Amino acid sequence: MIEERVCQEHLEEILRLQEEHYSEPFRTPPERLSDRLAFIQTTPPFLSWALRSQDRLSAYMFAFHAYSCVSSQPRELVVSIDDLIIEPNRPHDLFRLLSLLRDSVQEAGLETLPVETTCRRGAYEVIHKHPRIVDRLGYELIVENVFWVPEMGEELTWMRFHPVGCSQINTLDSSAWSEELREEVRARQLQR
Repeated sequence: MIEERVCQEHLEEILRLQEEHYSEPFRTPPERLSDRLAFIQTTPPFLSWALRSQDRLSAYMFAFHAYSCVSSQPRELVVSIDDLIIEPNRPHDLFRLLSLLRDSVQEAGLETLPVETTCRRGAYEVIHKHPRIVDRLGYELIVENVFWVPEMGEELTWMRFHPVGCSQINTLDSSAWSEELREEVRARQLQR
C-alpha cells in the first residue's frame, strides 16, 4: 500500500471512486471536486490522504481545519473530515487513513482540536462496530446527531470526537439541535 497526500492529480481516480461508491446526490461535480483538490493541495495544514494498492486508488479522505457545525461565539476551529471512501474489500484502510490524519494533526499542532464529520449510515455503523479504532487513535465520541436529508433521500449522522487527553465537558456539546442548525448542516451537505 502506498500513502499519498491528496492532490490535483487524484481527480480522475477520486471521480471513479465516487461513481463506484456514491449515489448521484453524494457525488461531487468534477469542477467543484477540482476546486476542492486545489484548495486541499495548497492550503496548510495538509490533512488529506489517499491510499493506493496495486496501482489503483483504493481509499481517500478529505480533512481540513474548519469552523464547527455547532453555532457558538467565538466560532470554534475543528478538524473536519469532509469526505472518505474506502473500498468494501479493504476495511483496514479506515484505520490507516485515520492514523495518517492523527499523525498529520499532531504534526500541525492541532491535536487539541475536536474532529467533526457527517457520514452516511454505513460509515456510522462501521465506527460503532469498531469503537476500539477510535480509542486506539486517542479520540472518543462525544456527541452524535442523526438527521434525514430529504433531497438526498438518506439519513446522515453528524459526529464529534474529542482527543482523549483534551476531553472536557462543553456546554456546546448537545444532541438536541435546533431546527435552524439542522437546516445549516443540510445546506452544507448539499453544497458538496
